[in-house]
Amino acid sequence: MVKSRGVILFLLLTGLAPVTILSCLTSSQLIPPQNDLQEFVNTNLGSETQINFNETKALALCYQKRQGDHIHKVFRYIVVNVKDCHIILEGNFSGGYVKWISDDSIELVSRSTQNNMDEPIKKIIRVESNQR
Repeated sequence: MVKSRGVILFLLLTGLAPVTILSCLTSSQLIPPQNDLQEFVNTNLGSETQINFNETKALALCYQKRQGDHIHKVFRYIVVNVKDCHIILEGNFSGGYVKWISDDSIELVSRSTQNNMDEPIKKIIRVESNQR
């Protein structure tokens, strides 16, 4: 008991206790809680949103939920680095969708906002976490 008190006292006096405690944290504990990400997304896209994570859960594809006449409405999307809640890609779509197709690529299907009679355009967009 005396020996453990001595070790604790030594760590506290030398300032090594915070370093020891921080080194025990896992990387998952350093990621902002889900509600922080949700709040960030709500601030940028509004309250009616959908969040989908990539395979490694490092990036989140966030977009406004399609409601009502979604063929004629323009919806915004953002890709967020989950670790620091930083937007690395943003855009919009109309009469289509956006989804993850791999850990670093999204598929975007959208109609022209000027002529909704056109066939939808499909794009594959590679998302790199250092884009912005």
